Amino acid sequence: MKRIITILAALLLGSTVLSNAQGFQTGYFLDNYSYGYRINPALQSDRSFLGLAINNVTETAQANFGASNFLFNAGGKLVTGLNSAVSSAEFLSGLPQKSAISFDVAESLLAAGVWKKGVLHTLELNTRFLGNVSVPKDMFAFLKNGASTSPYDLGGLGGAIQSYIEIAYGYSRQINDMITVGGRLKFLIGAASANMTTEKFTILPDANKWQVSSKANVNIAGQFMSIPSNSAGSMDWQNIQMLKMLTPAGFGAALDMGVTVKPIDGLTVSAALVDIGGISWKYNISGQASGEKSYTGVDNVDLNNGGNAISDAFKDIMSIADFKPVAGKSAFEGLPLTVNLGARYQIPGVNFLSVGMLGSYGSFHGVSSFNARAGVTLTPISWFSFAASAGMGNFGANGGAALSVNAGPFAFHLGFETYFGKLAKQYIPLNKFRETLSLGLTLRFGQRH
Repeated sequence: MKRIITILAALLLGSTVLSNAQGFQTGYFLDNYSYGYRINPALQSDRSFLGLAINNVTETAQANFGASNFLFNAGGKLVTGLNSAVSSAEFLSGLPQKSAISFDVAESLLAAGVWKKGVLHTLELNTRFLGNVSVPKDMFAFLKNGASTSPYDLGGLGGAIQSYIEIAYGYSRQINDMITVGGRLKFLIGAASANMTTEKFTILPDANKWQVSSKANVNIAGQFMSIPSNSAGSMDWQNIQMLKMLTPAGFGAALDMGVTVKPIDGLTVSAALVDIGGISWKYNISGQASGEKSYTGVDNVDLNNGGNAISDAFKDIMSIADFKPVAGKSAFEGLPLTVNLGARYQIPGVNFLSVGMLGSYGSFHGVSSFNARAGVTLTPISWFSFAASAGMGNFGANGGAALSVNAGPFAFHLGFETYFGKLAKQYIPLNKFRETLSLGLTLRFGQRH
């Protein structure tokens, strides 16, 4: 368990180096963008295309906190909020009730789209790695203040990761002059999954003893590892054994559905549900922690010593969780279902200019994400398009830009989305943020549609 909390701490406090399930939203506004069907499967590429190797990579990270929540200036020195030079009120007042970060990395190994008899067929082979971490405010209050006459509520502390391979087939056709429909069917092969949830976890520490009440679960699906038990019958996280087994950890399926409607000339309205489904994971490692317990001999940890105590404190917190191994099980875990609603309008008399809006909502293991953005598109010539967007969501304000260039048979796109706010000298976001990078190269062929 100590290794898990170390990973959680690293994700939380070093989150700016990570890369959400909503994908590259500015791509919705971009013309000549081959992968619009990922936002809505009814969106069609105007030509057939082929992409091999890593032809489309999208990385996204977002958090509802930033460096300003944890770093402070005390006497001319930069210290963490756990330092004794920073008051408890100053540190805790700026923290959200739950500090959350989510990330999503998707890479396409093969992508193909073929027009045949007025229907666009797409086929993809993708890899995906996604997850989140959630830490309640009381965790930091406990680390900062230590001994207390009231218990600290750490319920909600947890995280989840998933890694899987996706084989997807898509179908899109125009029903009439107004309506286009599309869908994508995905077969999923799970590589690994891990999640930890704490339904109840309270700690009442005094100078010499901690009173603990817990109800927590941990599940890992990964046939390449095992965790033995120690002499007390608890899961021994210090002696994880790596095995030479690379068998699938689960199988599943998912569906994307979308529609576009042109109610008036120049206006296209879009609606889609993405990732309806999930994976049935075979958890080969499972543990539970529950009950009321009392621990002594923990007074060696000086919880009021700020940043110097964080490592010891995390170790003690997870050691008292005391997970007992239970029989592995199979469980269905849903993908981060995403709703995308958008509209684009071609400016009358200005063929190269269009404007639009896109709203997206998604949720994964209790961490929700919402973002609404407006965009503008410039396509002065058929082989070049530029889009810019600005949005606001529960992870802060952000802007994006993207371009697509068609050079003969080749099509290249590059885009990014970044938060609006101040950066520290180390280019670390000071407030909550959302960052996305997307790039890809495809071969386009056939006539335009």
